[in-house]
Amino acid sequence: MFFRSITINDYDLVWKYCSRYGENSCQHSFINMFTLFEKYGSEISADDDFLYVLRGHLCTENERVYLFPMGGGDAKSAVERILEDAHSHSARVRFETVTSEKAAWLEREFPGVFSIRENRDYAEYIHLSDNLANLPGKAFASKRYDANLFRRKYEGRMSEIIITKEHIAEILDFERKWLCENQESHDKEALELEYREIELQLKYFDELKISGLIIRIDGITQGFVYGAPISDSCYDVLIEKGNREFNDIYRILHQDIVRLCAMDYKYINREEDVGAEGLRKAKLSYKPDILMNKFIAAEI
Repeated sequence: MFFRSITINDYDLVWKYCSRYGENSCQHSFINMFTLFEKYGSEISADDDFLYVLRGHLCTENERVYLFPMGGGDAKSAVERILEDAHSHSARVRFETVTSEKAAWLEREFPGVFSIRENRDYAEYIHLSDNLANLPGKAFASKRYDANLFRRKYEGRMSEIIITKEHIAEILDFERKWLCENQESHDKEALELEYREIELQLKYFDELKISGLIIRIDGITQGFVYGAPISDSCYDVLIEKGNREFNDIYRILHQDIVRLCAMDYKYINREEDVGAEGLRKAKLSYKPDILMNKFIAAEI
């Protein structure tokens, strides 16, 4: 198989496969493959009505790392092609971020070939857009109260601005400040990688179909959030950053990215918690409608 680096010009090609067969996973999306290249080294090959994705930066001498092939053809033949590709490099196959459905399929169609284990850190939090936008009922009463209290407290002082390309410099200025203020409590290298990811995403703001909002208080930027569609039914919230000196600003960011930018989508993907205990607790508190469990399938 021939794999090549992904470029911005591949958006339509990758969208054709990921939007139909990516199961609304944030990992199975063009924006992940393209803007997280520094982390994953994603390379693609499109053939036989399948999109094949190699995670080049995760490969080792003994293991080639792929996403599960996405397409509408013969899935068993597609997996066999990946096995052949890995074996031609004297390596074994490792599938990352495999969904429950595909993990069960691998066990059934390739018995004894793969060792499959769940990776809870990769689980994705998916919500009905109406629930995040409206915070209905008793289940969301405390969050609804906090958000309404914030709006009352900063009434007349808070403004929400829909992001355009003209706001990119403002966002990056805030992000640099946020990065400096949070380096001691976070992984500095990870924060700097994220900053470069944000720069790349905003550079291709239109091409990636990004939308989002900025929160200003007294005319000063205190938070921003943006996302992009990953299918016709699902919107991926990519980045959320707020000044925690303003209690509950994240309540507004969580709610209004959906309310103002994503109500045309049935589902909202709020991505993984990557094993961070505080982040996991916060994400679970929003009671996801779907916790998309993920698995790693390694050839034995």
